[in-house]
Amino acid sequence: MPSEVLIESKRFASLGGLEDSDVRRILENFVFSLPGHLFSLEMIRDRGNEKELTTALHKLKGSANTCGFVAIAKVAAAWDDAPDLFVGDFHADLKEAIHASIHEWNSITAGVGSR
Repeated sequence: MPSEVLIESKRFASLGGLEDSDVRRILENFVFSLPGHLFSLEMIRDRGNEKELTTALHKLKGSANTCGFVAIAKVAAAWDDAPDLFVGDFHADLKEAIHASIHEWNSITAGVGSR
């Protein structure tokens, strides 16, 4: 992943920060759901249901933005501009953004107490 911001921690800090157990739990649930989101998107794509895929990517974009996962939101937003792109490079970009963001999340939370 290029050296771009993956996660804007100020977004979840404005919600109460990682020290707030409710905020941390919500963010952890989001992070833990990311591989499942990717799998679901792949399944929807393989079924060829463009409307369902558009809806799922739009939801992922919104959730990622809310949680501060800007790299994922940015890639998902590309769908709004070009709905035929959830193949090839776009899929690889989303997969890479998700994996890099999970790694970044683990780095951010390594020094913060557990829930």
